[in-house]
Amino acid sequence: MPSPRPRLRPDPDPAGALVSLGLEPGLGPDGLRVADLVPARFPVAVRILHPAVGLDGEPLRWREVADRLGVAFRADIAFEEFAEAPAGTTVEWAEKVTFADVPWSRAPERGSLDAASTAALVRALEGFAVSPDRCGFALWDGYGGEAVLLSRGRGRRRKSGEAEGWEVAPVAVLGRRFVVAEGPLSAAWSLGRELLGRDQSPNLWWDPAWLVVTDVDLMSTFVGCSESCAEAIVAEERLEAVPIDRNAWVSLRRRG
Repeated sequence: MPSPRPRLRPDPDPAGALVSLGLEPGLGPDGLRVADLVPARFPVAVRILHPAVGLDGEPLRWREVADRLGVAFRADIAFEEFAEAPAGTTVEWAEKVTFADVPWSRAPERGSLDAASTAALVRALEGFAVSPDRCGFALWDGYGGEAVLLSRGRGRRRKSGEAEGWEVAPVAVLGRRFVVAEGPLSAAWSLGRELLGRDQSPNLWWDPAWLVVTDVDLMSTFVGCSESCAEAIVAEERLEAVPIDRNAWVSLRRRG
């Protein structure tokens, strides 16, 4: 008999939970730095690169893309830089370059860490969690609108507030609002299924010892944690993870 699915429940104080993370409620006019996503209380920031999909349909790491295109790999590299290399001109988004020019069939997903990487990150984090049976999880409320779901061509026509007991927290974090849950670390992949009926990693998940941030607009996930936890994340073979400086830019684009 299969084991029961880990259950998440609405956080009884969603606003308090989000405020306690120490993230800014809004955004600066110039974009995001790593320091905006990883509060100063965490000694180390780690960047997890969402895999692209290769021409063979298999996950494709950014280092491999860099090697194939002759681009120098950096911890703060943007995937768009790979698109610029073969095209010879600057493009707005990596997805606009033709497959004949690049070694990927699909660019990394924005705003969601894939299931295999999420499971690997759970394994790396569980040994450092202070309360592994009571972690926090938050999902952007914008995923719940019909227009968002239909534009992606998947998911149910269901709003995030429709499920009984689930409400959007009355505070903003990093310029967005979230539905907040609590539950075991092993349920990190369950919130999207619970609220949207489809695969979607949490945009925020946390324990007193670490914080994971997957911003809606980004192809990377950022983790704030201790040095030993960072070493475990970087050593996890199923993740492409690199330590990154807090002053590095994450995005220069102003959100509209």
